[in-house]
Amino acid sequence: MQTGTDVADLEIVVLVLGCAANLLLIAGIFWSIFQPERRVWPPAYSTAAYRTFVWALTCGGFGSTIALGLLEWGGRSTSRGPFVGVWALA
Repeated sequence: MQTGTDVADLEIVVLVLGCAANLLLIAGIFWSIFQPERRVWPPAYSTAAYRTFVWALTCGGFGSTIALGLLEWGGRSTSRGPFVGVWALA
């Protein structure tokens, strides 16, 4: 059985990994916009390793969002309405 501290540590790890994956994807897109002759997206040619890397980052970014949602399920009060995440910050 996990304690509250174990879950909080797991949430931090998932958040950091998800943010890193999304930042790498965004950096690659911006690099391609500002350096079109050395672009990384869309690739001039694609290898299996390149496709695997891009899909791993994409799944990591979306997967971290899903994982954080499941880890926080029922952890916040929904008395304020469906947009608790936005309102909880206020």
